[in-house]
Order: sequence, then C-alpha cells, then structure tokens
Amino acid sequence: MRPLKTFRVVKNIPGAISMTEAVGIYDTIATHLKSFTGVAADLGAHAGKSSIAGAKALLDAGFKRPFYMVDLAYDLDNPEWRTTVQGSADKMPWGYLKDSDKIIKRAMQHYPKCELMGSSSLQFLANPHLAISYVFIDADDHQVDLVMAEVKKLEDIVLPGGLVFFHDFENQYIGPAQAHAYLIDTGKYENISIDWDSAKAYVKKNKLEEGNVSWHMPGMDFPAFVGCARRL
Repeated sequence: MRPLKTFRVVKNIPGAISMTEAVGIYDTIATHLKSFTGVAADLGAHAGKSSIAGAKALLDAGFKRPFYMVDLAYDLDNPEWRTTVQGSADKMPWGYLKDSDKIIKRAMQHYPKCELMGSSSLQFLANPHLAISYVFIDADDHQVDLVMAEVKKLEDIVLPGGLVFFHDFENQYIGPAQAHAYLIDTGKYENISIDWDSAKAYVKKNKLEEGNVSWHMPGMDFPAFVGCARRL
C-alpha cells in the first residue's frame, strides 16, 4: 500500500521533485528491486525530498542496509565545491536547505539507517568497497561529463537486481538520458519502465501536486522526468 502520510511529508520538503515522480520512485522500487545486500544512496540529496520517498520504499520492501544521503551541502568546507557549477558554497541558493538537523530528523523518521555524507557524488563513488542496491542520481546540474563519470563508476558496483534512477530524465537536460543509454548499451543493464499513468492517477486523487513545495518543471500538472535501469 502506498504511504500517503509519507508522501504528504515529502510534499512539504523543498526541492526539484514532483509528487508524481516521488510516487513513481516508490512504486518502481516496490515492484522491481531485486537486490537487498548492497547499500542505497541518493546522490544530490539536498533537503531530502527524493531521499525520503526512496528510503520509505526501501523500508517497506524489507531493505535493511544503510541509506546514504550524499550532498556537498552537508560539508561547506569540502574543496570539491570548486568542481560544481556554482564553484563555491557561498553561491548556492540556500533557501531550500536551512537546517541540516531537520534533514537528519526527517530522514531518520522514515529510515533509521539514513546517514548524511558531505561529499560530491564522485567522492562518494570513489570508495573501493561500495556495493550498491539502489542509487538516485541527481547531483549538481546534470552536466554530461559529470553524469557519465558517475555511471562509469557505478557500472560495475551496482549489484545484480539493483536499481539506478536518474532525475531530470528526458527533459531539458541531456546528460541523464545519455547516461541511462550508456548503461543499457553495456549489456549489463535493462531499462525499467515506470508506470506513470498509475502514479499520476494516485497523485491526482490525493491532490498531492497541489501546493507541492517544488520548483521542478513549473507549469506542468504532473511532471514525470525520472528514468530507471536495473542491473542484470
């Protein structure tokens, strides 16, 4: 059963995620995740909007491994800020991320094993001991070079049956779709279709997009720009 209470929590978290996408992420994890022995990660977690949708789905599926919320916003002194589009922490629009303590509390409420990692996505993925069952890719500004570097690091450390999600998939950004296509072309991954019709119907019925605290695709009723691939 979809967790309406959790979706209402997600709705009030600022971030560039539509509620249609949050429901789509939840449903896809519930239906298609086949790996439960690796860790989970949200690359570009920001204030936790996508993290909580994903973490709740994992929890409901019986996943008991750590969930890492990865974002440079949790370490303002990290020298990796120089590699971002902004170039430094003081150029970020901090209105969406006022209090990291609230992020931790919010995340822990829905998934006790959530852990904040104040690093860039590539710093996190450089860990030679990583084995991943779930990852949501939404770091920085989706530059092609960055997203391709991320999936090339992920390519062999996602476990069979593990899911790789891409945000801003097939909209104005080209990097996520190219990275998804790269994974499929390796022959190691299969595309997973997200049931957007079902997600949209649920969101419409429960009026979840109304008042959604998001700057994602303004003017659209039900933004649905998430792609998914599963490791074979």
